[in-house]
Amino acid sequence: MLLVFCYPFISYFSYLGFFILGYLFIAIIWLWIRDKKISWSLVISLVALGIGNVVFEYRLFNMMLFSDAETIRETMVQTYLPFNEIIGESFDIFVNGMMHVEDLHQFFVMPICLAYLLLLNVRYIVKKNVKGIFTNYYNLCFLIIVFNCVVYGLYYSQSVEHLIETLVPPLTGFQYNRTIFFNPFLWCTMLFIFIYRLYLWISNKVNSEQGKKSFIYKALIGIPYVIIFVAALIVLVSPTKYNDLYHTAKLTARSEIFGHENDALNFKEFYSTKLFDEIKEDLDYKTGEYSVAYGMHPAILEYNGIYTLDGYLGFYPQSYKEAFREVIAPALDRMEPSRLYFDEWGARCYLYSGTDLSIVMATKSMSEVTDNDIYINAAALKELGCKYIFSRIDITNTDKTGIKLIKSYTDNSSPYTIYVYTID
Repeated sequence: MLLVFCYPFISYFSYLGFFILGYLFIAIIWLWIRDKKISWSLVISLVALGIGNVVFEYRLFNMMLFSDAETIRETMVQTYLPFNEIIGESFDIFVNGMMHVEDLHQFFVMPICLAYLLLLNVRYIVKKNVKGIFTNYYNLCFLIIVFNCVVYGLYYSQSVEHLIETLVPPLTGFQYNRTIFFNPFLWCTMLFIFIYRLYLWISNKVNSEQGKKSFIYKALIGIPYVIIFVAALIVLVSPTKYNDLYHTAKLTARSEIFGHENDALNFKEFYSTKLFDEIKEDLDYKTGEYSVAYGMHPAILEYNGIYTLDGYLGFYPQSYKEAFREVIAPALDRMEPSRLYFDEWGARCYLYSGTDLSIVMATKSMSEVTDNDIYINAAALKELGCKYIFSRIDITNTDKTGIKLIKSYTDNSSPYTIYVYTID
């Protein structure tokens, strides 16, 4: 139970925790009805996980439940679709998956799973065992997948959204369609159930009198292993966005075997802890001194123990968004796509470029940056309590923006050159 309690420490309530609790609750009710008794182990797990979420994300729960403060979730612009497009969206997500949980089930796993699903249920119907359809775990997994896809589509229904806002106000703006995050796991579960049953079926055939005399049955025993191997191979060799194993292997091979220099950052280079330790020591940085990042993710500063006023923030007060907007208004006024991105969403509470769509890149070079000028309201930034600006860009218009360079820093352990500015 201790591990269940600590799980939220490495997870995120809004992305997974809420839905895991929901599925646990449904499982408890379902097993209670089926077995005529309560599964106390699941009940205890539900309580432990719920308490863990509250303990580790107490600020989120405090804002959601005990604060009247308007949040960015209430002002985010939601896209609504007509009914026919909602159906299309649900079907598309069933086949192709979602960007944030990108998978490859449609190429191999899905055809196998759907073929077995059809065979399984036709068999139940032929044998006139309709009850078996509703008690088979394989069908349950498929039903949950379909449910998640329908929920994903309904997220784009304005009437459903308004119903949730009315019935459960704290969930206003909540992305409940993240149930789709569980679908890759469910597709794999269905595949493993099929492989296990196939293996048992083949084993029974091999051990039968006929099977002992047949070379064909013995040859079939390798099929489940082949299926697992092919499914794993497709994942391992596909250059999907979140396939770190593939990209690490590719970049390592480029560097170590072919001698090419990689522009992508590895984990150590991305955070560059040694460099930032030297910077903090030189600045005599004190805990609680607020900063912002320019040309890099604020998470780099946060990882290195530097307090930030910016960040990737999925849930924070609208009042802070408006205050921070004053800081970046000069850049947003110059870049309409960035203005829409921040005003209609706002989770990336960053310093924006006044000429480029994105200057936050996990690369060694900053070759895509076309303008070294920064467009900010330095007075508004100072009012928020900012002391330092950590930049990967050598800012050229410091005299016009009210900031000044303290020093630039480099280190052999890092590909970065960090320019540290302060506000006049």
